[in-house]
Amino acid sequence: MWKQGGVIAEHEAVLVKLQEENQQLQKKLADVRSVEYIEHAAREKLNLQKAGEVVVVLPKSQVWDPNEENIPEPRLSNWQQWWKLFF
Repeated sequence: MWKQGGVIAEHEAVLVKLQEENQQLQKKLADVRSVEYIEHAAREKLNLQKAGEVVVVLPKSQVWDPNEENIPEPRLSNWQQWWKLFF
C-alpha cells in the first residue's frame, strides 16, 4: 500500500502538469481564433488587404536589414561632408 501511494502521488503530479498545459493551449487557441489574429495573419502571411487600402511592396534589395553587416553609414552634417571630401 505504501509503494502504491508513491505511484498515486506521481500520477497526480503528472495530472496537474497536464492540466496546466491544457489551460495554456486553451488560451493559445482562443488567441488564434480572435479577429485580431486572423486579420494579422491574413495581412502578414497571405499578403491580403482591406478594401480601399494601398499596399506598398519594396524590392528586397532596397529594404534595410539590421542583421546584415553592411550597415548604411549615418548621414553626416554638411560641414562634416566637406571635411571628409578635402581631408
